[in-house]
Amino acid sequence: MARYRKVDPRMWADARFRALSHEAQRLWFYLLTGPATTSLPGVLCIGAAAAAEELGHPGKRFRELFRELSSRDMAESDWTARLVWVPNAIRYNRPANPNVVKGWSAPWDEVPECGLKASIWRAFRDALEEQGDQFAKAYRNSCPNGFSNCLPNGMANQEQEQEQEQEQEQEQENTPRKRGAATLEDLELAAWWGKNHPYWAERPREAKKQHRPWARAFDKLRRIDGRTRDEVLALGQWVFADERPGGGFPGWSRACRSPAKFRARKDGVPYWDIITEQRDQVMKRTAPSRVGGQRIEGID
Repeated sequence: MARYRKVDPRMWADARFRALSHEAQRLWFYLLTGPATTSLPGVLCIGAAAAAEELGHPGKRFRELFRELSSRDMAESDWTARLVWVPNAIRYNRPANPNVVKGWSAPWDEVPECGLKASIWRAFRDALEEQGDQFAKAYRNSCPNGFSNCLPNGMANQEQEQEQEQEQEQEQENTPRKRGAATLEDLELAAWWGKNHPYWAERPREAKKQHRPWARAFDKLRRIDGRTRDEVLALGQWVFADERPGGGFPGWSRACRSPAKFRARKDGVPYWDIITEQRDQVMKRTAPSRVGGQRIEGID
């Protein structure tokens, strides 16, 4: 039986695609339509050597071409696990109905367990929750998150706690808010987060859908953890600076796409304290003007 893959013609107008070399564009088409693609949108179970052989590139040249994609957040890989992922594929290849999602069970079991698989699972979960409860339920039943032990650096428990917290928040979404719930100030902080975070600033529509859970996270940071508004703004700005030249501490902007991350823990220590300590260490080694004293953009 013939297999078909969707390719959006708007790709030709995309600045990231047009900035690729011709060889990297060919690699992009391969990741979207090649024989290693599966029924899971954007997921390819293939190693670097096999992909390089199919495209006729030496291994070194193939990795250079793949870096053109990964540096633009167009593709991710775990070459040790022989797994490649195109993050935006789910946006352009959404399942037509819940039965399609149920059919993902077998190919999902064949995806190698690794940290990248965990990222894929969360991205699919978020995308299908946007499509409705039936899609989300079909996904949870067909593709269970049974690979937490593969997450690095003790992150498994943290991810499970975050998922449980998100489920509780969804259950409470349509119930009256109790005293101390998210306030207008929390919602303003949520809007500020979406406007200034490098990842969400490029995705304003998706960011707007996250305002309520972000606001609840800010409410808990201030009401339960005792963080002040100024402290939240300062640490958030530090995290945002991570993806800007010469700014921040490597990794935090990608790791903290939600303010809820500040309340998560690693080995019992809140990430708020971990990030704050690293920020303070960097500021001691650098000029105070690098982060301190700058105006926090996007909020009065």
